[in-house]
Amino acid sequence: MRKQAGLVLALLLAPAASMAPLRASGSAPDPAVSGAWSAPFQEDPGNLQYPIPADSANPGSSTEHCKQAPGGPSGSQLVCKPAAVNVNVLPDGRVLYWDGLAGFENIQHSTVLEAGAVSQDSQSRVLTLGAGGPSWITPMPGDGGGTNPDQNQGPIYPLPGNNGGGPLAQYDTQAQGDMFCSDTVSLADGRVLIAGGTSWYESPYVPGTDLGVAELQGLRTARIFDPRSNTYSAAQPMNYGRWYPALVELGDGRVFVGGGVRKLIQTDGTNVENTEVFSPATGAWTDNGPGGKQALPLFPRLTLLPNGSVYYSGAGQMWGPAGESLDEALYAMRSAWNPTTNTWSDYGFGTLGARSGSFSTLLTLHAPYTSADILVGGGTLGVPPASYLANNLTEIQHLDAAGGWKPTFALGPQLGQARWYSTAVTLPNEAVAVFSGANKDEVVAPGSESPVHMAEWYTPWDNSFHDLSAGLRDRTYHNTAVLLPDGSVLVAGHSPISAGYGNPSNAVRDATAGTAGATGNNFRDPSFEIFYPPYLFHGARPMIEAAPRGIGYGGSFHLEVDNPRQVSSVKLIRLPSETHEVDPNMRSVDLPFRLGEDGRLTVQAPPSGSVAPAGPYYLFVNRGSGAAAVPSKAAVVLVGHADASPAPIPSGPSDGIPLGLGGLVPQAPGASLAPVAPAGQAPPGLLGHLVMLLSGGLAVRLS
Repeated sequence: MRKQAGLVLALLLAPAASMAPLRASGSAPDPAVSGAWSAPFQEDPGNLQYPIPADSANPGSSTEHCKQAPGGPSGSQLVCKPAAVNVNVLPDGRVLYWDGLAGFENIQHSTVLEAGAVSQDSQSRVLTLGAGGPSWITPMPGDGGGTNPDQNQGPIYPLPGNNGGGPLAQYDTQAQGDMFCSDTVSLADGRVLIAGGTSWYESPYVPGTDLGVAELQGLRTARIFDPRSNTYSAAQPMNYGRWYPALVELGDGRVFVGGGVRKLIQTDGTNVENTEVFSPATGAWTDNGPGGKQALPLFPRLTLLPNGSVYYSGAGQMWGPAGESLDEALYAMRSAWNPTTNTWSDYGFGTLGARSGSFSTLLTLHAPYTSADILVGGGTLGVPPASYLANNLTEIQHLDAAGGWKPTFALGPQLGQARWYSTAVTLPNEAVAVFSGANKDEVVAPGSESPVHMAEWYTPWDNSFHDLSAGLRDRTYHNTAVLLPDGSVLVAGHSPISAGYGNPSNAVRDATAGTAGATGNNFRDPSFEIFYPPYLFHGARPMIEAAPRGIGYGGSFHLEVDNPRQVSSVKLIRLPSETHEVDPNMRSVDLPFRLGEDGRLTVQAPPSGSVAPAGPYYLFVNRGSGAAAVPSKAAVVLVGHADASPAPIPSGPSDGIPLGLGGLVPQAPGASLAPVAPAGQAPPGLLGHLVMLLSGGLAVRLS
């Protein structure tokens, strides 16, 4: 214990890391070892500048990402392209995403004094990656629709209406149903459930002005996105308003929600301790009552265990320095909720206590699915106002049936970079790739952080982290990264708080494309990059030729592949539903298989929904293992619904997609997105195109 305490103290007192952005140096890395990146691209790919408000130094620069529109408290406002803060991969391979901190470009003086008035409801898009290049549509309605059905929750929450006067006078803004800081999950039929969000206002405010103290309430609002019609519809609201909640699908298809706050500053002293469950069959939310109450941070890192319990790994977002909860010391307690008994069990503080801004990832599950390992990495140590510097420490939390599913804790290998707010993605070769983030807690002192560009991955075959290669864009606060059906990773996001809680024009750095500086870009970034992992450069990939559209529980199914004797493993990976860094439902399941006399693979299906909750999954096959593993493109299958009809399989490479391998060569403003090969490499040709997505029909029957 003394040794651990000394380690924590040393980390708290350690000097800040170098302020220089963490980029690759020297010659371009070998993509077969370090992977490669596409050039950045965005909704308007003709210009790659950031959304810098127009001024004498940057005349007209805002027009590339923003436009002047009527409305808002001042009669005119900038409306900007959304950054991908929430990202969901749909069953047909398209990508649904929406914005965060929308409208912050309109802040003139202070985020604290103006954010409540200028904030906008986040806008959403659906991105298609396929033949002819990336394309976008706006779903209906673009902001998801809906407003908070009841802001007056609990004894402290009743507030006077607009201009009502008194010490808690409230200035309601245009953003009353913002999807920012909601959480999402794919339902069993492939639709997307979205719960919670933000209602912005100022309380108190200065009458006759746009100034006041920015405040927000968590929404009770729930909505469902249907990819068949590209539309949102209202679901029954939750029992409690929640800002920064976490959603976890249970083994029976219901959805558990925990955490979040009802109000941020004028709080009742704690986060929302009540948990509740959504039933897709009835559309109703059921409060779990006193037995389901638990102290949890914002976006608690939750995971469904193979025994059906919901496990909290001691990590989340620990708000500070004004929105603390009275019971925040309990956030360090690892715990699990049993849906059968509706009770929580507490398991101690682990090796490092509470972790803020950490990733928490369930490693690949293996038959007979009687154990689980969770990798927690980076972030800061302790609850506010504790450490501000990111660390490179990891913890592996092991749970198994033999031990009654009580966790044991051990320090894991160190990350190559100290990271706060990085995104982890489980890949089909069982590695966990880690992207983006910053070297300090940006919420504590926005503008003081340095971006982490270098990607790395945890490789379980040697229990180590290894550097990969560096992306081109700063992606600190509200970044995202999601696995695509071809085995590449879509990296996006970045919607920071204004430096020093001031306004974006006071940025420490003018971060146009390719410009280095001491701190992170202070403006939202609507661009995307695609990371191609090393396994995409290891030769020919296996090919799934036929797969079932749906997979039931407990039986087996057949796969046809081009070289069945070379297949070393079969993986199911849950389609991503990520809210800036967090995807509680990310899941990889290894499936046992055997080669039949007919040349087909007979694959054992998951035994239950607790191992693989119902819904859409990628189905990959691998050739080789460990560092030599090469995955196929995925078929998208619906787990929990047996259906022997064939699932659509990508038929071949897509030509003409202007997202070629980008290496580390910045694209100049106004440049086209023609493929750029890494140094010493040939243009991508067939191999480069092979890792692109295919457009097409729905991959599962959404019924």
